[in-house]
Amino acid sequence: MNLINIFHGSNHIIKEPNINFNNKRNEFGKGFYCTEISELACHWASDIKGNNGYMNKYTLDLTGLKVLDLNHKKYSILNWIAIILKHKDFDFMAQDIYFRELLINKYYIDIGKYDVIIGNRCDDSYAVFMKRFMSNSISLECLIKVMKESKGSVEQIVLRSEKAIKNLKYIGGEYVDTDYYYEQRKAKDLNLRETYNLLI
Repeated sequence: MNLINIFHGSNHIIKEPNINFNNKRNEFGKGFYCTEISELACHWASDIKGNNGYMNKYTLDLTGLKVLDLNHKKYSILNWIAIILKHKDFDFMAQDIYFRELLINKYYIDIGKYDVIIGNRCDDSYAVFMKRFMSNSISLECLIKVMKESKGSVEQIVLRSEKAIKNLKYIGGEYVDTDYYYEQRKAKDLNLRETYNLLI
């Protein structure tokens, strides 16, 4: 078996997840969004200060699953951007919408045939950087540099099929100090914005 440990941050314990847990307008459409980084899951569980938060732990058997790893060298950041633009809502100007369609037409990968997708998230400051790229406020090179600076802290694993969910085993859940991780998440995001300001 090809087992990996993955984590999901939430405001409750999730022993029996399904692919409809997350909004279909997330980065990679509907699916159960997880990460191999336990700290990142704690950040997800702490999106609102003072709320209850839990880090749910699972093992996922990748055997027999079709996996799309967008961080593999055979794909470019433009493939990731096209998929994000296809599924996530952004408030674009008219000229940006035209650019969006060009990127999707040229670089979009049909994710419907994959059970699992591995790729970077696009929330908080990352969503801001994406909008600035789309409005031609920053270059593609700058966006790539920002993503490289945060490599290892933004990667998520999304289960998109019932087959993938069946290969998932719940291990346990831990209560998260949401006040602590909320402040930590804000600090990391501020540090990322400062790094971005140095790059532009």
